[in-house]
Amino acid sequence: MVLGYRGIENLDQIYSESPANNVKDCLSPAFESKPRQIEAAECLDVPGCDNLLLLPGHIGLSEYETTLGIAQQLSGSLIALKNLPGAIRFLLDKTGDKYESDYVLVDMSPSLGPINQNVLMTSDHFIVPLHPDYFSSMALRSLARSLPKWAAWAESAYALDVLLEADYPFPQPNTKFIGAVVQNYRPRNGSPAKAFQRWIDELREGLEKIFIPQLVTSNLLDVELFTEKCGSPPWEPILNG
Repeated sequence: MVLGYRGIENLDQIYSESPANNVKDCLSPAFESKPRQIEAAECLDVPGCDNLLLLPGHIGLSEYETTLGIAQQLSGSLIALKNLPGAIRFLLDKTGDKYESDYVLVDMSPSLGPINQNVLMTSDHFIVPLHPDYFSSMALRSLARSLPKWAAWAESAYALDVLLEADYPFPQPNTKFIGAVVQNYRPRNGSPAKAFQRWIDELREGLEKIFIPQLVTSNLLDVELFTEKCGSPPWEPILNG
């Protein structure tokens, strides 16, 4: 849609394996054991946004999920799969360097699978998007249980020599939470309508009492530093109706 989608034929023409211009084809040297190294992606210009480039996702990326999950279990098969845990970050770094990018923003799918585990724990920062509804409230609690486990996994992975010596070394985990955004609600007189405000209040409480304490324990957040830099505590979400 960003590129001006005009039909399925147009979409087919966007994807290219040579040079690779989407996430799946860019990662295929590692995940499909091709005899070449991962190279920087050929990003696409976004019409009307001179300083914005797009590296398209690919529905076929899900085909790599199982293999990455096995590699990230740190099992006996790790030697054969040692290049996988560091591959995604390697691709993003190479592509960012190629275009001299200031920021690389990754739009993650709403799941707790191995790919999201890898992307989040090898990133520098992460933002949690929320909707004012029951499902986001549930998801916040699920994240509070999952992220500490992911953080412990990343520390264990970084301690393995086999991953540090891989063709795509696993980076030192240093990701930090930099805020939550509540979006997709109906404003009224400059504020959320009453029905939405109830859920926003519940999300704020979940952030403060459940989510944030888990992040602090897992070294994914420094509350004092966050508050100093942002001027508000980390449990206060940005409202973007």
